[in-house]
Amino acid sequence: METTVSTKHQIVIPRNIRKEKNIKAKDKLLIISVPNSDYILMRPAKKNATAYYAGIAKQAYAKIDISDYIEKSKLSWEK
Repeated sequence: METTVSTKHQIVIPRNIRKEKNIKAKDKLLIISVPNSDYILMRPAKKNATAYYAGIAKQAYAKIDISDYIEKSKLSWEK
């Protein structure tokens, strides 16, 4: 398959390859130049686990008043 480098040095990944590899807009790709050859490899970059999970439980605890929760917990200890 062939693609062209634009004047801004951008390339378009053909639709069938994007679908096959599930590549979406804004996805990061790793591009590797193979030494001693004309080949260039491209693959999805590994996602940063910290960035992926950051804030994952934000909504689960957003509406809890911590002071109230602590006071209720203390009352249950005294019983």
